[in-house]
Amino acid sequence: MKMLSSQRYITVLMLAPLLLLTACSTVSTPRNTVNQTPTRSVAPGVVNTRALAAGAGHTLSAGVPNQLTELHNRWRTPLGIQPLSWSEHLASSAQQWANRLQQQGCRLSHETTSPYGENLAAGTNLTAAAAVGLWGDESAYYNGQNNQCMSGQVCGHYTQMVWRNTRELGCGVAYCRQFAVWVCRYNPPGNVRGYRPY
Repeated sequence: MKMLSSQRYITVLMLAPLLLLTACSTVSTPRNTVNQTPTRSVAPGVVNTRALAAGAGHTLSAGVPNQLTELHNRWRTPLGIQPLSWSEHLASSAQQWANRLQQQGCRLSHETTSPYGENLAAGTNLTAAAAVGLWGDESAYYNGQNNQCMSGQVCGHYTQMVWRNTRELGCGVAYCRQFAVWVCRYNPPGNVRGYRPY
């Protein structure tokens, strides 16, 4: 798999609404940033505002953790990979980072001290389903036979989602007005240089 050094970024700019993606693993750190227009309009409504106001560490509405887990597992099941399970610990960690990004104006950046794999996505009214769908759609650029991503494309979000050894998932979301920032964390992390995801 072609991995990018932490010094190199891929950036593609298109017209609004704005969408940003980044993927990271602490074992090998591909740093990818993509701005593109989502393929469909999405509605907000995934934040538990009472919990957010109370300062709770986890602000996803009821049902969203199950939805996120199911959406990830839809990419894993056809490959014969063990399904992920939801981790409240990872969700709390992801939510704390999402809140931190919100405090920084919702600019995407990875937490460099986290021991977990991490996918980030941001966009206007971006839902959980849209974020996971964008990460999974990178599968079109990944060649599993030679373990490489198509030149000029990004595959690290997808390969983290389907990494065979990853067992747990936890996500959080924060908003800057209608701009949603999604953070998903994975344990153990994927995208290990020299190994195949599945």
